Amino acid sequence: MRLNLDKWQTWAGIGVVVLLVWWRMAAIDRSMPTDKIAEVIRNRVTRDFSPMLAEAKAMQDAGKTEYAAERIEEFRKQVRGVSVQNLKVRGIGRYRIVRAEIRVNGAPPPNGRSVRYYRFRYTYVSGWMFNWEVSAWRYWLALF
Repeated sequence: MRLNLDKWQTWAGIGVVVLLVWWRMAAIDRSMPTDKIAEVIRNRVTRDFSPMLAEAKAMQDAGKTEYAAERIEEFRKQVRGVSVQNLKVRGIGRYRIVRAEIRVNGAPPPNGRSVRYYRFRYTYVSGWMFNWEVSAWRYWLALF
């Protein structure tokens, strides 16, 4: 069987093959592992408590060891109590915006920001990586 193709048909066939290969590369499973993402967000939120720890260490250096010990124990208690209650993801492709509801020991965090938004990006080498915290409008603009 012999196939007779014109020049435009040949280029159209090559274009279709290129599109299919590109689609396969773009459609690689980039689902976000929510347990790992939640752990990254939890670590970011615990950084909010670092001024409390620095204050306690300064008091300890000043000789107020009893009060410093109470503050350090409060710090540890709050860090252990940080949990990510709800994750919602928006975005297409390599960049996603994650909406996280944060609780500390079942209550809102001390700074009052219980809902936070983070940007993650995907790389073929390391998978999903935390970029930075973003505002709510970035989440709402990412429609999908």
